[in-house]
Amino acid sequence: MNELYRSQMRLPLCGFPVENHHPSIRRLREPQTQMKFDPALPPEEYACINREIPNSILPYSSLDGYTRTRQTGELATLVLENNRLRATFIPSLGGRLWSLLDKRDERELLYSNTVLQFGRLALRNAWFSGGIEWNIGFRGHTPFTAADLFAARLTDDGRPVLRFYEWERVTGTPFQMDCFFTDDDSDFLFTAVKIVNPDAVAASTYWWSNTAFPETADTRVIVPTERAIIHSKDGINLVHPANHDGVDATYPKRVSAAIDYFYYMPKDTRPWEAAVQKDGCGLLCTSTNVMRGRKLFLWGGSQGGRHWPDFLSEPGRPYIEIQSGLAKTQLESVPMPPKSEFYWIESFGPISGDPAALHDRNYRIAMNTVAAEVERRLPESKIDEIAARARLISGRVPEAVLHHGSGWGALELRRRAADGVAPFEFAPNSYPESSLGDLQAPWLELLAGRLPAPAAIKLPSWQTSDAWYLRLQAAEKNLPGAAAHPWLQYQLAVNECKREKYDQALTRLERVSIPPFAISIIERVKACLYTMQKHPELALPAWERALHAEPGSELLLSEALNSFIEAGRAAEFLRHLPSGSEAGGRIKYLRAKTLLALERIDDVAAILEEPFEVADMAEGEIGLSELWLELQTRLKARAAECVWDAAYHAAQRTNYENAIPWVFDFRMTATPGPRQDLS
Repeated sequence: MNELYRSQMRLPLCGFPVENHHPSIRRLREPQTQMKFDPALPPEEYACINREIPNSILPYSSLDGYTRTRQTGELATLVLENNRLRATFIPSLGGRLWSLLDKRDERELLYSNTVLQFGRLALRNAWFSGGIEWNIGFRGHTPFTAADLFAARLTDDGRPVLRFYEWERVTGTPFQMDCFFTDDDSDFLFTAVKIVNPDAVAASTYWWSNTAFPETADTRVIVPTERAIIHSKDGINLVHPANHDGVDATYPKRVSAAIDYFYYMPKDTRPWEAAVQKDGCGLLCTSTNVMRGRKLFLWGGSQGGRHWPDFLSEPGRPYIEIQSGLAKTQLESVPMPPKSEFYWIESFGPISGDPAALHDRNYRIAMNTVAAEVERRLPESKIDEIAARARLISGRVPEAVLHHGSGWGALELRRRAADGVAPFEFAPNSYPESSLGDLQAPWLELLAGRLPAPAAIKLPSWQTSDAWYLRLQAAEKNLPGAAAHPWLQYQLAVNECKREKYDQALTRLERVSIPPFAISIIERVKACLYTMQKHPELALPAWERALHAEPGSELLLSEALNSFIEAGRAAEFLRHLPSGSEAGGRIKYLRAKTLLALERIDDVAAILEEPFEVADMAEGEIGLSELWLELQTRLKARAAECVWDAAYHAAQRTNYENAIPWVFDFRMTATPGPRQDLS
């Protein structure tokens, strides 16, 4: 038995995200130019860190609007199955491998979530936990986490191959992943990945396969090295996970705070990573040598760290992630020469061994035990042979498309044809014309030498590559009416924001006549730019106009709040907030924060007395716990008849840090705090 078939999965689903029509123009993160590096690291080992890191998710949209309300529903799946394993993929969610089941003992090899719950953990906002996520493009989770990929069927000597593919718009690279079993009784699932730079100029790329695995007190992560790179406030350091500050971090449950361990893999060492439970059974991930990065991510044992897995699933289901990547860390991209491709194989399958050896206090014994098992089960010569065979079909056109992705790949082929540029020379995948839709329509008009209808501003549709920027500039120069055309001027401003030409973008938007349907979009861009350029007196009127044009928008309200508070106009902001019992968690949080700025602490206390959840709580966002702490110190100052100020708050907050309610605690630091479950 070795087959590929369609199926469905039934489980509790939260509200799904939608594409936001506001562009993400703010910088992702400021570059760290003064980073310190451990002297034990040779300079060539960190030469690429912080290089070629995108400053924006443009041209991608933000995906938001999901909820915490779940209803049982169905997800379409594609299943690869042989006599040993059953692999279940979700093509509408980035091709996520949701489950990898060992049929011999019905053991799930992954952390497979029991619900689908989104949270704000990706650069595009929506993200969910569990399974294996295929991350391409840039740090901060793949832009396809909550998006469709193309899925297609191929056949190799009678065995099915499931191909996922798409066009990655930030780096300008098509990619594909072929998934297969080598035979009916293979106990490894293989993925063959190809990323292509189709252009005559250098590009950069990024890939990490993030595998979720259940965390217990006895879960141990084993890799063929004793050293790891960590990134902390002190810079980039080399540590020994088996004895990191006196803790054996090869057992993730023993670690108090969230952390990334990027394993420092010797060049002559075959890359692999295993996670095993108390009984010596678990998951083994290997790859060819192109894929040398290995990492362990853990949430940590603090109250906030324990809260996050529950928030993304159901109570009592903690997990870790073992990850494999093209680079040594996730602080870097990998340069791609012109007209080149990267190609590698990964394998995922069960491992079992002597529990005493795998859990020996001497980490080298555990490491050597797994290394021997890897060579016995999947010797390097065999995986190289599998990779060579898989590469023979990597250039073949799919036999049947099983699921459609976006229309951006088809549009890019149209653009290349119009510009006289060769199509995807190394990737003859099928990006059908039928995939072109409303989001691509304005750009098809531009390719035809026409200006789209101004109403296209309302679409979450942008193009920010150099080729499209040149075409927009040419349209402004050559097409009648272009100098005053709202859509064209807006798109040029978005491109200038992408290139950090903020003054130029502001000048452009200040002179354009804004149609009524575009007021919230363009005024919000202006407000963000005024804020970034340190002109709060100009930002506030722009926020007012945007909020009046799009009342109740959580995005606009979240971004505008600080401008109103800093201007001493929190009371005016309060009038923009939706009222009533139907207000969601984010609105309740914004209301409480505004009331606190107005020193209406009894009203803040009334809001926080009834625990609520913020659906789009972001990784690293600690505003809820900080709000609760400030409320406590203000209440204490009032009871003691003391003056509350920043110094008083700093002195008193430590008295309450271990008492933050569970529902408000998303800190990922080593502050434990007692667990306070909601009944």
